[in-house]
Amino acid sequence: MKVLIIQEAGHHKENAEYRECFSLERAFINNGWQPLVYGKGHPSWNEKIDFDSFDFILNLENYDSNWLPNLANYNKAYKMLWSIDAHCRGLEYYNQIFKDGKYNLLLHSTIDYVTEKHTRWFPNAFCDKKIVKINTKKEIPFAFVGNYVNRKPLLDFLTEKYNLQQFVFVIGDQMVEVINKSKIHFNKNMANDLNYRNFETIGCGTCLLTDENKMYKDLGFKDMENVAFYKDMPSLIEKLNVLFNDDALVERIGQAGYELSRKNTYTERVKDLISHLRTV
Repeated sequence: MKVLIIQEAGHHKENAEYRECFSLERAFINNGWQPLVYGKGHPSWNEKIDFDSFDFILNLENYDSNWLPNLANYNKAYKMLWSIDAHCRGLEYYNQIFKDGKYNLLLHSTIDYVTEKHTRWFPNAFCDKKIVKINTKKEIPFAFVGNYVNRKPLLDFLTEKYNLQQFVFVIGDQMVEVINKSKIHFNKNMANDLNYRNFETIGCGTCLLTDENKMYKDLGFKDMENVAFYKDMPSLIEKLNVLFNDDALVERIGQAGYELSRKNTYTERVKDLISHLRTV
């Protein structure tokens, strides 16, 4: 099967190969499909694309929709739109693109938005070709790799009280290296989402400490087995006190998380999606 993956090329060289479009490209290849990545900034952008020559089209673009092709008049391909950031942009943005392009399936990374027949849960994942467990000394006791967004006051508190090391806007290969060198990696989701850092952390074999969310259970996460959850500030402090005093536990959680990560790769997500598409 031929699938066209639509997303703009990344603006940061260090993170270019970590874009969702390339992770999904590798995943479709692993599942025996023929993908083509298309969008502003990619080599294919200068080519004339015959949209009717594809069996499926998957649109990932979440930011700049001005350049997106109008797919409304192309009906041969089964058209899918992946809403990755509805938790911060709102649903209406994606619903409008879905309607205007006459899409067939709206994929949501957050399960709360799966409410209609044309919607389906497609959780975030990680690419196990780029995010790998490295044989390196875990010399950073407690780390955060990411962006501030709505987290800065909490991060600063943890830095002051628990020596959290903040690696803000560390991306690409350096991000993988820092997480691998960390004993405990702290995460806070933005809203009702599960961000990428959850899966990237366990994919590196590092103990993940993150805020609780109902979606974790369906993805195989179990508190103090393959992840450490906190609900609020008291429970966060409680978990930190336990983890800081039990290196063996931290190592076990990291290893169990790594084993779980094999079920949360893009290849596995695409395998599930293909199974669904065979029924439509």
